[in-house]
Amino acid sequence: MTMKKLLIAVGLGLAAFVYIVLRGGSYNAELYRYGKDNVEIRDFEIEQDHEVIKIENLRMEDKVIKFTVTAVSPGKATVVINWDEYSSIEIYYVNRLGVVTESSRLGNCTGGNVLVLLVTVYAVILLGSFIEKLRKGLKTDYYNYHNITLLGVCIFISVFILNNVFYTITVKGLLASIRSLMVTASSVSVVAIPVAAIISIPVIISNISLMRHEGVTRKNLLGTFVSVLFLVILLVPFLFDEWLQRQTLIDVHKESGLGNYLQMIVTNTVFAMVAYLVMILTATVIMGIAAARRTPAFDKDYILILGCRVRKDGTPTPLLKGRADAALRFAERQKQATGKDIIFVPSGGQGKDEVVSEAECISNYLQSTGVPKDRILVEDKSRNTYENFKFSVEKIKVANAKLAFATTGYHVFRSGFIASRNGIKADGVGAKTKAYFAVNAFIRELIATLEYEKKKHLTAVGFLVGGVVIMESILFLSIIY
Repeated sequence: MTMKKLLIAVGLGLAAFVYIVLRGGSYNAELYRYGKDNVEIRDFEIEQDHEVIKIENLRMEDKVIKFTVTAVSPGKATVVINWDEYSSIEIYYVNRLGVVTESSRLGNCTGGNVLVLLVTVYAVILLGSFIEKLRKGLKTDYYNYHNITLLGVCIFISVFILNNVFYTITVKGLLASIRSLMVTASSVSVVAIPVAAIISIPVIISNISLMRHEGVTRKNLLGTFVSVLFLVILLVPFLFDEWLQRQTLIDVHKESGLGNYLQMIVTNTVFAMVAYLVMILTATVIMGIAAARRTPAFDKDYILILGCRVRKDGTPTPLLKGRADAALRFAERQKQATGKDIIFVPSGGQGKDEVVSEAECISNYLQSTGVPKDRILVEDKSRNTYENFKFSVEKIKVANAKLAFATTGYHVFRSGFIASRNGIKADGVGAKTKAYFAVNAFIRELIATLEYEKKKHLTAVGFLVGGVVIMESILFLSIIY
């Protein structure tokens, strides 16, 4: 957080404080009345050691008792209002600043909703700042995992703002404000529980299909592993609650008990982290799809075709053929748009179980579609994506050549990142991703995002956890004192 944003936060906090102090000397109370219709208030009494408050303008309107509480001096007062055979009781506090609060020392007060309002305003300011950073990031270095992080944070803040619009109007006190600020994470996570349960089934099915096509490996089990882990994390609050009740003497149902707040800290911490993770996953999917569908400018000199496994007979697999076809489509569109030809650079070495190199396989396929051999530059030594780019650029030997690359859709963002990280500017063209591979691919990208941006994600999670602990501590202290 920059100093400017910190100063804005402090300024808004002071504004909320001053506003509540200036407005909080009186409070328009409303108590719901039960019982018969058309009854009148018999009397009321105030229990107080000294004059703490005054009650004015007491009246009955339909099912609501309304009156104004005015501060006189610091202290606590209990108001009892009698009608028919019923009574309503409410407690009011006046603090040293002369602010009247209802039910607790941090309860409803005049101007209490300003806190949520200003937090929402601050969230809007933060959102604008992150959107601007994302815009600049996409412009300067599109294939950067930091852009996924920024987009995820933007989504998280946007949901937070939308959630707070309702509470800005309805809440009237600090405690209600704190509870409303914590609802966003809970609501997102509550939705995530059934969604995760439903999605886990097709994820496991897609992983089974993936392993049938690509073999049983740890990478191909990622989808199942993450789905199960996600569900286990969501169960932590319930397991912790069971542990407190069955293995300890702590009463988790007592409102002023420590167990209740320990349970709430664990629950809301997990919910906040899950909500954040859901937003980062959403951003990962959005950026992955956007990168795969993005069309580079039609000014390219070379297009690299990143290799993958070939068939036993030396012909391209559907995955490899898709990458070559994507390159051919881009070359044709560029030719139609600008009249400029492009040179194809098939890239990929020969595996131990392959009869030809991946690059040669791609070259043969390109020639079978009518691409002349003098427009094909074969790079057949590379063993991974990094070497695809490194060896291809060395093979090209043209300064400032404008490059594109073709790969499967799910692999575009990661490939672009690898190129960018090694100082190679290239725009990606995405081939269609097989349905059975898509889920696992996006989960791999999520893990890559968390890995490359781990310091930023740990910082964000630290703020969330710290915020939950602070707010739950305030709620706890407000009950016991």
